[in-house]
Amino acid sequence: MDLLKRFKEEVSRFDISGRTVRIALSGGADSIALAELLIRTKTDYDIAALHIIHGIREGGNADAEFVREYCRDRKIPLEIIQVDTPRFAEEQHIGIEEAGRELRYRIFSEFTSKGEIVATGHTAGDVVETLLFNLLRGSGPRGLAGIPRERDGIIRPLLPFWRPELERWLKAQNQKWREDESNRDLRFSRNRIRWMLIPEIKRVFGEGAPDRLRREADIFSACAEFIEKQGAQLAEKSLVTRFANILAFDSENALSTLWGFGEILRYGFEELGEGLSGFSFESVERLWENIKSARRGRRFPAGEGLHIEADTDLLFIFREIPEHSAQSLKKDSEIEFPNGLGDMIVSTEGDGEIVPYDGGELVLRIPKPGDRIDPEHKLNRYLARNNVPRLLRNAVPVLFSGERPIYSPLVGALMSEPALFELYIETKGAISKIAGFINKEKSGKLRD
Repeated sequence: MDLLKRFKEEVSRFDISGRTVRIALSGGADSIALAELLIRTKTDYDIAALHIIHGIREGGNADAEFVREYCRDRKIPLEIIQVDTPRFAEEQHIGIEEAGRELRYRIFSEFTSKGEIVATGHTAGDVVETLLFNLLRGSGPRGLAGIPRERDGIIRPLLPFWRPELERWLKAQNQKWREDESNRDLRFSRNRIRWMLIPEIKRVFGEGAPDRLRREADIFSACAEFIEKQGAQLAEKSLVTRFANILAFDSENALSTLWGFGEILRYGFEELGEGLSGFSFESVERLWENIKSARRGRRFPAGEGLHIEADTDLLFIFREIPEHSAQSLKKDSEIEFPNGLGDMIVSTEGDGEIVPYDGGELVLRIPKPGDRIDPEHKLNRYLARNNVPRLLRNAVPVLFSGERPIYSPLVGALMSEPALFELYIETKGAISKIAGFINKEKSGKLRD
């Protein structure tokens, strides 16, 4: 099929009608081919361009001038942005390739956030190189999935095309491009893959080997999509509730399989504003095994100020819990729990759980080590016996009448004997979800 026709069919897969498509135009064969093909198949979208001077090599300014002239001849709006990639790499303690990629995608996001579509010139060869690069450095299905056709406002219409066929087409159109001498610099990992590893793979496995690898990347992409959806469903099924910087999961689901635990970690970390970039498969596996075999309530650091703790039937991913000051309250009032736990309504009549009450001053506070329900029962020990994890014993306040605890939002009334008065207490929000889970699990164990 004619290359132009194939490209037109590929572009039709993207929803770019009425949008501005901003080409990431380096001046190389891939990006120039992308620009020429978009110009020749243009329908109801606008075309603009973006050129980034990375500050890595001396030819950068000449590339920028070539792109400026190319866009001027075709009346394409152009923005040129200069960054200091070597300095950024040094500041972030990362390689020059990784630094350049991170800076590029930061800039791309500036345009996509304004509603534009960014189009890059990635080709089938880039997919194969990415597959091999991620396989050799160690990566799961997401890394082996190659390069997505479309994500976060960025499209890659050239992924079904190989660079040699694009170069042949450009030559047939008498269209020049810039050769980036750094593409042959063997200090860069991708160049060693391109110029050393792939030719050897072709020699051993035949000329069709790269295309078979590209199809494998498509298979991994389908697997990664399935895993991502299943991981999201597992997290949704396992999540009991979230409050403040704490996510509580059903540990039976969350710890049932190693891969599932990794998906729970990914979900929890993203919810708390972090990523799993510092984790390897081995470190996730080690954490999974340690949590399953650890004593109840043992806490594990997970980097970036995050912690993981499994206790009774709950698994927590959290940051440090803010301290809570004691709060006085009156009868027939509603009070908000700390840390986004929800609300509690205390009334002298109406709906809610009946709680014996001796008429003392009502105070809502976190239990202290010396608190007792009665001379024979320590409060914290009683809560632990009733399946309340240590983390929640330090995060969920208890209602006191004077110095005597009378009600826990997690286990209910604490006074066993009748009292002069009765309160009716209702809770709403995250605290009710946790209490429901704890008491459901407790009831199940009693039945067993």
